[in-house]
Amino acid sequence: MIEQEGRVVSRSGEKVWVEAERHRSCSGCSAKGCGTSALARVVGQKRLRIEVSDPLGVAVGERVVVGVEEAGMLIGSLLIYLLPIVALILGAVVVEKLFAVGELAAVAGGVGGFLLSLWWIRLRQRDDRLSSLLRAEIIRRCGEG
Repeated sequence: MIEQEGRVVSRSGEKVWVEAERHRSCSGCSAKGCGTSALARVVGQKRLRIEVSDPLGVAVGERVVVGVEEAGMLIGSLLIYLLPIVALILGAVVVEKLFAVGELAAVAGGVGGFLLSLWWIRLRQRDDRLSSLLRAEIIRRCGEG
């Protein structure tokens, strides 16, 4: 399970909103002169807010550990990052090979494939099996074993 500490910022019935700091990619590095470190200083600390179920009955302001299953993270990453790129390439190749038209039509086919993949992801997002895999949950309060 992938875990992240956060702070409960609000409550709405059985759900709570948890705010967590995004980790910098170079937080463990001792070299402070690289480009990633410089970019992180310019952009600043970004916070991520997510809505999660509250099985523990936590209070606003309390620090908690939120987790998501590795399989869910992998599936979510593939859907969000890989599928649109593959659909873009396939759309362009299919239009170019099937219709033997110019580059502009191939670009339109690629854009069409990309948009179609985003639409399909949006539909799948409502699927209960997929959302249960991608759902983050409060695992424990901070400081607990």
